[in-house]
Amino acid sequence: MSMDAALCISTLDQTPATSEAPAAADFALIDLAGTESFLKSLYGAMERNPIRWNSLLEGTRWQSGWQFGPILVDLRDGANFQKTVMNQLAAGGIGVLIETSLSYDDILAWSTNRLFAFATNDDRLFRFYDSRSLKALLATLGTHSVSLLPPEGTLFWHDNQQWISWQSPGEPQLDTANPDWTLPEEELALLTDYRMAERACRLSSLYSDHITASGDKRVWVLEQLRQARNYGFLKASQQERFLRLSILSAGELSSGPQFEALKESAEMTGDDRLEAMECLVESYHATT
Repeated sequence: MSMDAALCISTLDQTPATSEAPAAADFALIDLAGTESFLKSLYGAMERNPIRWNSLLEGTRWQSGWQFGPILVDLRDGANFQKTVMNQLAAGGIGVLIETSLSYDDILAWSTNRLFAFATNDDRLFRFYDSRSLKALLATLGTHSVSLLPPEGTLFWHDNQQWISWQSPGEPQLDTANPDWTLPEEELALLTDYRMAERACRLSSLYSDHITASGDKRVWVLEQLRQARNYGFLKASQQERFLRLSILSAGELSSGPQFEALKESAEMTGDDRLEAMECLVESYHATT
């Protein structure tokens, strides 16, 4: 059962992450699959100065696909390349920046361990560096979230709207430095809800001028996204289309018989149902 929408948004608001852009960074964790031009930039920078980097998949069963996985990059001796990395992440690349006094080898060990943090097997990778849902992950783990941070470290990431930072507390937690830290999957039960809530926050900002609902617009948007999911629209793009329908119709269609028929139609694909709903909205506006 999903958490109450208002509580979900409130919990996100209470995460320890704050809005702060990095002045500099020591290391970067970059998802090559989500930053297509990064390797080209890296190789180009290495022609000017040596840069140490490693794939986190090296020596694992996933090694053959390293070009589509995460890499750790040492940024400490390349101020110009630091700026290149920051610009790529701000433009929509996936990854995090790390500020820490730890050595490269320590950060490599920490990163690799978090990547395989599931307690049961190594069939799945834990994409803890995914900047699109890091705040959601913090909310999911609650007080255990400090275990994701390197000791004496700060993470920076860009959520497609702003830079966000998250810093280790003054006194390192015992499990933070645990090289064998694992993450039971049951702890991630609410991650889907928080990811959707984080997406609702971004969409409420995007469509703010067009949302007439009273109260917290983020909560209203989250309720629309959840309703879309309940109707079988599982893709984020479909849920956003449904949100736009909700904004345009101002709730007038949701109780109509034609809408009810489309909502439950098993013969139509999700995109076809959405297209038909959009036609209903156009028809509604044409007659008002």
